[in-house]
Amino acid sequence: AYDFLLRHRPSFFRIIGTLEESYLKGIREVILGRFEAISELQRCQSMEMESVRQEAEDSTAAEELEDNCFSRDVQVLV
Repeated sequence: AYDFLLRHRPSFFRIIGTLEESYLKGIREVILGRFEAISELQRCQSMEMESVRQEAEDSTAAEELEDNCFSRDVQVLV
């Protein structure tokens, strides 16, 4: 059956091949888009985690400074 169609309707196979190539190209584009979105998400998460870490360090340093000042004030009063 394929031989008959190939001999008498070669354009049919070209159309199917073109559709298949188009479909596969679409799938490749979707996969690449997902990979790009994942890498962008990971980059944004890394930046956010770094920001949170910096804020935590800053607040810890401020608390330590405040504690040191408070203990000096108490020592001065005593």
